[in-house]
Amino acid sequence: MLLCSCEMERKFQKTAKTGLALLAGASALIGSNAYCQNEGAISWRGIPKNMDGSENYAWESGKTYKLEIWADNCTLNGQKTGAFYWRIGVPPQITLLSAEFTNDTNSFFYGMDMDYSIRIDTEGRNMIATLGHFNPYTGDIWANGVANKRGSIAVYTAKVDENAKPGAINFTFDQMEARSDKTNGIMSYPLIKPKICGVSVINSGNTKPVISLNSSWEDNYLVQASAQVGETNVLEKTCNLTDWTPVSTNTGSFTWADKDAETAGQVHNFYRAVKK
Repeated sequence: MLLCSCEMERKFQKTAKTGLALLAGASALIGSNAYCQNEGAISWRGIPKNMDGSENYAWESGKTYKLEIWADNCTLNGQKTGAFYWRIGVPPQITLLSAEFTNDTNSFFYGMDMDYSIRIDTEGRNMIATLGHFNPYTGDIWANGVANKRGSIAVYTAKVDENAKPGAINFTFDQMEARSDKTNGIMSYPLIKPKICGVSVINSGNTKPVISLNSSWEDNYLVQASAQVGETNVLEKTCNLTDWTPVSTNTGSFTWADKDAETAGQVHNFYRAVKK
């Protein structure tokens, strides 16, 4: 579907209204909705990190990293969120070594009594719930949960395979559910909107820039170019694979926010990094 070029290391296609497809190598990011935070939806974000907790979107083959899951329910207009359910999709180049509930001060549920049946692991569907959050029949307005909060849910420890080739990979999430109380105590099921969670896999022998797609709380489409130190690259963008427009020139690795990605008429966006 995409033509190869000596100047193009990695390319991906973004479909703004129907999800995203990463067409580089064998990885694929699948989604049924646009990845954006709308009113009345919970925003869900996976943040790639080094083992020391610092953010890092370029993972080297053979090394171990963290993927921290965060949620934000500030658009629920004060409704309390008392439970999350999800399943994580892991790229074949990645092995999850462990998973644990976030219980420090960054935790979404910090200070809450948690349900004994919490399930956080590397396979299957995961669940986090506060103690007593299932209370849809009493009409109580004090059902256990948290309102207007952005916080960490869980942390996965992940290892990149020794033989992983340079390229873009993506973590996906499905079977997602959140339970929130309304003022009458009846449980509702607000929509969870995952943000893009991509990582560039690199290795010591890689000489060309690797492009991946990720996001932040503020920007839904961040193009990450992972390049060698001291190497200057021009990031170019096109909607038709014919007319390429330079959008950013930087030395070394850099990130560029495509704030026009969902502009009317830009249904498909492609990017490439060209050595200067």
